[in-house]
Amino acid sequence: VAKHARAREVVVRLGRSQDHLVLEVTDDGVGLGGAPAASTLGSGRGIRNLRERAEMTGGELSLMSGEAETGTRARVEWHLAPAELSKTDAA
Repeated sequence: VAKHARAREVVVRLGRSQDHLVLEVTDDGVGLGGAPAASTLGSGRGIRNLRERAEMTGGELSLMSGEAETGTRARVEWHLAPAELSKTDAA
């Protein structure tokens, strides 16, 4: 976000819902369509690295971006194993 989005505001949320852990980063920046290297999104390493890191930890990355100047939302969601469900939030 700091490198490419030109955002004024970034919101980071980490939450647990039932049997999922969710990390969400939302910004009000240029969006993926407005990024300087938007034409090379598929060939760059940044998003690919994020996706690989999410998958290495058992998570799934999703990206949502509207037209230029509408920001981007990156979300990583992990399904919690039954053993993780019994742990308290105090950890």
